[in-house]
Amino acid sequence: MIALASASLLDAAEAGDSRKKLTVCLIIILALTGSLTGPNHLFLPRNLSHMNATAANLQACPRGLYEIDQVCLLTENFSKLQAVRDFLTQHTSPSDSIGVFPYQNIYGFVARRQVAGEVLQHYAAAGDYLSSRQIESLRKVQPAWAIYSAEPWQSVTMGEVTGFTRTPYIWLYWQRWYKDELDPYPGVMLLHRDAERGRRWSMTSTSLLTRPLSNVHQGEKILLRGTPSGDDFDFIKIDLQADYPWWWKLGKPSGFVVRLHLENGEDRSVRAIVQPNHPYEVWIYPWEKAQLANYFSPNMEEWRSGDRPRVQSLWFESWPVDWISVSPSRVTVRDVQAVKLLLQPSSK
Repeated sequence: MIALASASLLDAAEAGDSRKKLTVCLIIILALTGSLTGPNHLFLPRNLSHMNATAANLQACPRGLYEIDQVCLLTENFSKLQAVRDFLTQHTSPSDSIGVFPYQNIYGFVARRQVAGEVLQHYAAAGDYLSSRQIESLRKVQPAWAIYSAEPWQSVTMGEVTGFTRTPYIWLYWQRWYKDELDPYPGVMLLHRDAERGRRWSMTSTSLLTRPLSNVHQGEKILLRGTPSGDDFDFIKIDLQADYPWWWKLGKPSGFVVRLHLENGEDRSVRAIVQPNHPYEVWIYPWEKAQLANYFSPNMEEWRSGDRPRVQSLWFESWPVDWISVSPSRVTVRDVQAVKLLLQPSSK
């Protein structure tokens, strides 16, 4: 149509015809364009009225739904997003960054705040290199506020591996430097940076093995000597290396399961990730994962609550994700440690 219009205009111009003939040509061109192509669909009357109705509906959600940022949400999702957004709007400036754990960056989106961290999602920062990069970036920014979404209420486990076991050192960073200030919604905790808490924080460990163990077979129980009572330690840290046959690169490594036997007769299973053919630390919280939220309390006496039976033994099993999963051919356990977190007495 553009070529046809150009040809018609050039023909009229070259012929030196009158203004009247040129006007007639323009009318014919517009008539041909309208009949052959039609107006842009956005400007058709029916589409204009549809767009107006859509814009109006964004402000008037269906019954039972509530609008936030042009999205209609159920009451639960709306309430917690609105509560966190309003708090951050009042207590931070648009140039401030916020923290999140384990992965709810949506709070930064609705509050128009930057989420701290070089890695977009903490659960992608598994392994020494990415974990170190993420923690270093958090140290540089030092956001004043962070949102902790506790499992199992407000976070789901990624691949059935808890946020703590997947990225233990990132979790420990938040636990050391931040305290629970406000819970605007069940399982949603607003953490405030506390430099004094970070300076008072310490971590101790006690070995539970008499010697390193090589070639540990699946299902082979490892007896732990002198395991402290549940009130006197917080985590089990396993220093190991899982060696896989060369063909694991043609598929994928199997998942890793740590099974714990407790003194009350209960057996617990904790799924973990292990980097193939590389020294790796597996951190385990042996009891109910919901209790991990207690560790952000300003009061250390509230960290260890609930039933915490002593851990007597543990063993490993591989967990095939699918038919191309490859199990480790050899597992070497260098050490198993009981780890305890502490807050030293205040200097005040």
